[in-house]
Amino acid sequence: MKYKLGTLLPPSDAIPIRQSRGDCASSWAISTTDVTSDRLKMKMTSEIKVDFSPQQLISCIGDKQPGCTGGHLDSAWEYMRLQGVADDECYPYTSGLYSSKKTCQVERSSARSKNGVCSKKNKIYKMDKPYRMPNNEKEIMEEILTNGPVQATFVVHEDFFMYKSGIYSHSVAPDDIGLSGYHSARIVGWGSECSSQEETKYWIVANSWGKQWGEQGYFRIQKGVNECEIESYVVGVTVRPSVVKSQLQSGPILDLTVTSLGNIVAKGRSTTKIYDSSTFQMVKEINKVFDRVTKTTDGQLAFTTLPFSNKIHIYSEDGSPIRTITCAAPVSGILAIASLPAGWFIVTDWIKGVYMVDSANGNSTLISPSGMFRGPFNVAVGINSEIIVSDWDAHFIKVINRDGHEILHYGEKGSGEGQLNKPYGVCTDSNGFIIVADASNNRVQLLTPNATYQTDKRF
Repeated sequence: MKYKLGTLLPPSDAIPIRQSRGDCASSWAISTTDVTSDRLKMKMTSEIKVDFSPQQLISCIGDKQPGCTGGHLDSAWEYMRLQGVADDECYPYTSGLYSSKKTCQVERSSARSKNGVCSKKNKIYKMDKPYRMPNNEKEIMEEILTNGPVQATFVVHEDFFMYKSGIYSHSVAPDDIGLSGYHSARIVGWGSECSSQEETKYWIVANSWGKQWGEQGYFRIQKGVNECEIESYVVGVTVRPSVVKSQLQSGPILDLTVTSLGNIVAKGRSTTKIYDSSTFQMVKEINKVFDRVTKTTDGQLAFTTLPFSNKIHIYSEDGSPIRTITCAAPVSGILAIASLPAGWFIVTDWIKGVYMVDSANGNSTLISPSGMFRGPFNVAVGINSEIIVSDWDAHFIKVINRDGHEILHYGEKGSGEGQLNKPYGVCTDSNGFIIVADASNNRVQLLTPNATYQTDKRF
């Protein structure tokens, strides 16, 4: 079998020091996206699991990039950094079937999809600048151990095509035609084999010629001797992805939630719009003035009103009105709302405190003791049904249970670690971390589930 080669080495200063890919010399693109995907999965654990699209690199980099007859590594990495790529599910690999680079299906100016490609996800991931490793086996080993697989470009000789198993090292045959070309792959690990005579060290390398080739798609090659120049051009990348998404609307969004179907509910100043999350197209506009919105445990939408009142308006997740709940006294001016299991709401009344409201009849129970809050502004429910309240006037957040007992407290007025100034929105992630909009400090703070400072991002 003949395999196409085609990695073109860039100038020396260009980069600072899975399945078969068919009949296309695309190892330059495949190794770039696969190394990045591997590293992202290692760094982000369960948060982001994507395989980036080599097809986008092959098709979209430009006329100077040959595509299926080879490609430049520096161009691939630069495209990943500046333009970003979609994932392989959105933009699947097809060049192996047709031996051609195919027409680009994304707009270069914005990296947004066209002609229907990636219409369901419409996400573009950008990466940091890559870096080149020195020709030193110990440093390469440390890099793999610390950050994940690396990209390696090596010389392919004729005997490499015949590889089936074992530790490869080039041997010159009488009819050897010499250098066939350069090829890129991922070094994923290392090992050694001992015989009666000596120990042979090797790299474990993932190739892109399918599982039927070599050792189930992998090969081993001598380590520490720069066999076939495999230690001469080794590249890593820092994975801190930025995800580019479509803009929903140009006007302000004052509250936001996601329906059970995954659609996005964006509350503006005088209207609420519901967007299809697969196309980012508006599917419904509710022309009423609401203040806050939350998703109920049974998938409906609950809105509070402007001006503040004791009403909660229930809508279906497609934006159709269902009913109105009138909260019993002493609730008079609902500000924020969150949903608890079993048909209960948690609401804040700006003056009076935090209440539990029965969605069946509107009966209200004050759960915050007198003096606990000065200005309860926003509310969220944690992964264990704990209640998280931001206090605008007292500059803190509290975590309480349904009986109103304080579990955790964070913050005092100020701008340093452990301090807040006019905390606005509050929410939690799937791991229980608490996210606080620290409004007057122009930052978002991330707290651990125990309400201790983790990090912040200023704007």
